[in-house]
Amino acid sequence: MKYKIVLFAIYLVTNLSALAQNGYVSIDNNTGSWSDAGIWVKSQNWQPGTPGTSVNTGFVNVYGYVSLNGDLTLGGGTPVTVYDTLWIMGDLDVSQGSSLNVQSGGILIVEGDFTATGGTVSANNGNIVVTGNLTASQGANVNNSAGGSDGFYVFGSVSRSGGAQFNGSNNVASGNFLDEADLSTNNTSLHNFINGILPVELLSFDATFSQDKVTLEWATASELNNDRFEIYRSGNGTDFVLLGEVQGNGTSSELHIYTFTDNRSPSGTNYYRLKQIDFDGVYEYSPVVSVKVKLSAVTFQVAPTVLKEGNLKVKVNNMGQDNAMITLNGLKGNLVFSQAVSLTPGAVQEFELQGTSQLKEGIYILIFCAGEKKYRQKVIIDH
Repeated sequence: MKYKIVLFAIYLVTNLSALAQNGYVSIDNNTGSWSDAGIWVKSQNWQPGTPGTSVNTGFVNVYGYVSLNGDLTLGGGTPVTVYDTLWIMGDLDVSQGSSLNVQSGGILIVEGDFTATGGTVSANNGNIVVTGNLTASQGANVNNSAGGSDGFYVFGSVSRSGGAQFNGSNNVASGNFLDEADLSTNNTSLHNFINGILPVELLSFDATFSQDKVTLEWATASELNNDRFEIYRSGNGTDFVLLGEVQGNGTSSELHIYTFTDNRSPSGTNYYRLKQIDFDGVYEYSPVVSVKVKLSAVTFQVAPTVLKEGNLKVKVNNMGQDNAMITLNGLKGNLVFSQAVSLTPGAVQEFELQGTSQLKEGIYILIFCAGEKKYRQKVIIDH
């Protein structure tokens, strides 16, 4: 707890002092577009809503997940610090004394070329991934101090000229740059993410109704960091309720088939969807499937009718009332047990009568009363 408070204090002090200048801070724990003013907190009211794509301001701090569909140019000595994720779907140009600093835990993805001309780029202990080429010139300094699975990955070529340096050296090898093969080995999740490989490849998702229950079945061709599936049902296709969950298979390239049975589906059209959740909490929903449910005629069943151990159980099907009362009476009409239950209209439900295992041996009459409907069944307690 103290650790979290200290981190929050650092975050607060850092950004309050930064906001005294002219600059921008993106909202933490948020996903949005660089061009959307709604994700930015600006330090001065007179500033434009966004930093723009030709950035010339006091500072830009990137928190959350920010993407830009197009090129980005940093100039005017602007320092840009990436604390979380910045994805540029275009070229990046760092120039005019500006700097780009990717902090530990931060990720910068440049889906194009990265050009550094007179700017300073520091990867620190984060990840920079360039799918195109890296070119440094005019005295630019590219400093890469990341290690382990973090690093500066360049899928294309790396070149320097005009006094540019990598980690203070004129030698390209001193930059310790890695390639796509290294990223695939060191950080498979990030590699797959960049290449558009979904966390879970869902082949099929079907719902079938039989014997008063709905069976859901779905299959995956591959999975990446898949923690679990949550199963939801809706009566109108809009408002969904959680029914349960099924554990995933983590990371796998094999075919996996999953099933889930809904024993309490009401009559009518039922809608189902899956919520696939990764180990890091990232999730996505499946397409919605529907199935028509037509339950059998009203049924009432007590099991067992001769109780030797355990408790009595009552199973009802397609009841229309919201509440019911279950009672047990002796042959002389004396009440020995009662239990109120809540019914789901049109559903198949089973109720265990807690405590009936402790009743004395003898013959009893079980009465199930739901509104105007009343059912009786003789039961024998024989320990």
